[in-house]
Amino acid sequence: MADTLDLGSSSARSGGSSPPAPTKLWYTSRMTNTRRALFFVLVVVIVLAAVCAWMVVERHREKERIEARKAFLAGFGIETDGVSDFVALPDSLTHHANASRLGERLFADRRLASNSYRVCGACHRLNEGGINPDMPAGTLARTVYNAAFADVFLHDGSVTGMPALVRRMIEGGDFCAGGPMSNVVSRLAADERVLRDFQFVYDDGVTEDNVVDALIQYGRTLFTSGCAFDFWCAGRKDALDERQKRGLEVFRKRDCISCHYGPALGTLKVDDNGRKVAGLRGLSLRRAYLPKGDTDLGAVLSLMPGGMPEAEDRAALVAFLKTL
Repeated sequence: MADTLDLGSSSARSGGSSPPAPTKLWYTSRMTNTRRALFFVLVVVIVLAAVCAWMVVERHREKERIEARKAFLAGFGIETDGVSDFVALPDSLTHHANASRLGERLFADRRLASNSYRVCGACHRLNEGGINPDMPAGTLARTVYNAAFADVFLHDGSVTGMPALVRRMIEGGDFCAGGPMSNVVSRLAADERVLRDFQFVYDDGVTEDNVVDALIQYGRTLFTSGCAFDFWCAGRKDALDERQKRGLEVFRKRDCISCHYGPALGTLKVDDNGRKVAGLRGLSLRRAYLPKGDTDLGAVLSLMPGGMPEAEDRAALVAFLKTL
């Protein structure tokens, strides 16, 4: 009987099953590690594929942005690599010479306004940088210089396109207040010399569209190329002195270019506060800024995003802005 009990398995004595063989435990562990490794590799492959796809898409988008920028600037006769933040303004913009001469006369013509104080040239003095710094505070007009490079107009950017702007300027009661364009055309056509000059330039003579076009053609002659910054953009690195170069770096560091971009360094968008971003080109010709007519350019900087720069940076930034 003792011998019989002795022959019983240990598992029978304990009431449990046989433990797995050592070989089976090793195999199971190895399979688990293999699955984990394969899963990790799969995750890495998926992540790398996603990153590569994102890089390809971004590269394609960047290429599209560069081509779009090159095409946009080419419309003004500006050749660029599409990458540089800054470009020199062209020596001239394409325009119809005879039509622009008509527009120049209309710019000062009393018949486009309700009185002589409201003619285009009264608010946009060309010898004052295209503004009238002597107007009451809060009524300072945007400069007429470099308007050909703009996409949006007026302080709130509510007008898009130059034709719409010209009509608004002539008819608007807060601008020239010349009345309906049809009345303006009638007043101009009553002058035999004006009628003859329009007929020389335009087959259909004095019309609303032709009045607008003549002023637009003249506007394409009003831009501020040939400044120190243009020479710097064209490759003359000595065109700016050390303080002005430091001001340019401050301009970059404060990310001013995010709003003040394009040929005119502005005039292409409306900011988060619903105001048209002013163009900085031609700033050196003006002695008043913003609608309120501020005369201290350094103080104006305190109103920009980021607040007032430190004294040395502020002086350098003002020096740079005056090269524009």
